[in-house]
Amino acid sequence: MDAATDSDAMLEAYEATLYAGKSADEVDAIKTRKKHATTIAVCQAMLLQETWLQDPSISEREIYLCYATALEGLHRRYEAIEVLSNAIDMYFAHDPSLLLALGRLQFKAGHYDDALQLCVAVTEIFANDPAACDVDTAADAYHLAGWVKIHGDDHTRAYKLWSDGSQAIPSCPVLARQHRKRQCWDDAAVHEELLPGLVGDGALPPFAVQGFEAAPTPAHAIFDANAQAGQLVFRSQSPLLTRSECDHVLALVHAHHETILGGVWGTVRHSSVKTTDVAVEDIPALRPWLRTLLATRVYPFLSTCFPMLADGSSMVDPMTQSSRCRVHDAFIVRYDAERDGSLSLPEHNDTSVTSVVITLNDTFVGGGTWFEALDQVVDAGVGHAVAFAGPLRHAGYAISKGTRMILVLFLYVNDFAYGTYLDNYAENAPRSTQTTPSGDAPGGFVVYNQTVELVNTLNQGTTMDLSA
Repeated sequence: MDAATDSDAMLEAYEATLYAGKSADEVDAIKTRKKHATTIAVCQAMLLQETWLQDPSISEREIYLCYATALEGLHRRYEAIEVLSNAIDMYFAHDPSLLLALGRLQFKAGHYDDALQLCVAVTEIFANDPAACDVDTAADAYHLAGWVKIHGDDHTRAYKLWSDGSQAIPSCPVLARQHRKRQCWDDAAVHEELLPGLVGDGALPPFAVQGFEAAPTPAHAIFDANAQAGQLVFRSQSPLLTRSECDHVLALVHAHHETILGGVWGTVRHSSVKTTDVAVEDIPALRPWLRTLLATRVYPFLSTCFPMLADGSSMVDPMTQSSRCRVHDAFIVRYDAERDGSLSLPEHNDTSVTSVVITLNDTFVGGGTWFEALDQVVDAGVGHAVAFAGPLRHAGYAISKGTRMILVLFLYVNDFAYGTYLDNYAENAPRSTQTTPSGDAPGGFVVYNQTVELVNTLNQGTTMDLSA
């Protein structure tokens, strides 16, 4: 046996001891760490030797990207940030790929202002010279910049960035979907026929509401304290939709699934439990219905529940007298105890100023919305609405029988960025913990498809492999 063969055998024996008793996932993790460590060593050597000067197939930029990706893979994020920052400062001040890679790392580190600045720099490079920036890189920069604003609870600026990105890069489906959402719900020029029997006979303003006082929680901070009197959850006293109108809406929902989707329900969410739902914008016949429902009932109802925001403004534009509320998401949710076991939704917070749940049927047992700050479940009859501050921690309480159908709305207020109010409250008045958990799916989670798209954007890295 020659020396090389002997060394290989010793290495194999050593690796066997490392993997002994380990699960397949643990072995994969060990191999991944080893690969990252090897990549780091190779990158350091290549940078020291300036390999790209001798081998034109080697890209100095790719070496830095590989180096940073490997460091991030070993949870050495701040070292990765330093590597890319130095590369940009010294050699690649206007390189879109490195700027975006650093922006991703800064976002993951919670340095949102830095991430936004880097993403905007990429979009400006693309705007000034499209040939200087790959289209996918520019699209990801627009996408991530919008998410920086979402994390700051500034939906208005987020959608502006996404719409600008969609117009600059029409081929990007992620940006196009967000732009279409604004066109669908905000464009006054959109004219679609409202089918009869869907909306018009329910309650109109002034609305009578039942308010529920909430325990100390950051959600109080986004509204005027005197106007709210501690109340953050409200239930309509009269139905916004009649039973007949709800039946007509559900008939359209079921027809959409039967004729378009072959009877199969999907979801706009990823959760630790089974969820089934459909975006309202995906059902053409329901678009004019929801626009009418929002303008004539939901928005006036919310103005009754939440008369003044934390900045002293209201949900009504004083110049136009129209609502400042905008749709972030709107979907029909189905909880089904018999067919697919979608019984409930784990505890979570919404990314919205206010959220609204309208009950569309009553052929179920259980259900309702549990609120941590109330320590109780609030339900509503057919056509009635429950409105609440989006940052309130809540859960979809489990049904035990039948099928529960609801309309769920996540709404923001145009030009009202509320993240700072939540942060200031959290710093100065810690959240009350004197409540009982909902008891449903402990440790569960709810993640929306848009968030999954963000994760995919954040986790993109170089495809170059230097570990072999």
